[in-house]
Amino acid sequence: MLDIMGLLNKLARSDKYQAIYTRATEIKDMQLFKNNRDLSFIQSYFLYYLKMYKFLYEELAIGESYLTKEVLKDPIRREAYLLYRKQRFKDSRNKQPDKKTRDDNLSNREHGIIFKNKKVGK
Repeated sequence: MLDIMGLLNKLARSDKYQAIYTRATEIKDMQLFKNNRDLSFIQSYFLYYLKMYKFLYEELAIGESYLTKEVLKDPIRREAYLLYRKQRFKDSRNKQPDKKTRDDNLSNREHGIIFKNKKVGK
């Protein structure tokens, strides 16, 4: 039986389709498919894989830790990296700086001016 998902994955990983996808996102008039509404199951998954690999290749280009070409080739390691990135992003969003640290960061900026409410009349 033909492994459609494997073929979509392989096509989306290729340089040719990555270049087409990048150009299509930059140029508004360019379309990947003849139909631009009511995408089929296959078209949806192909777009998912294109976006995923675009993200991974950008991460690889900036030298993100734990991501290598070997990770991209192995589906289990690739999924593990995506889960790691998702968790790291989630943790960084949940981490709130305390008020003192936030005020110190604001005052260390080049033109950081902090206005404090001054009680008048007491």
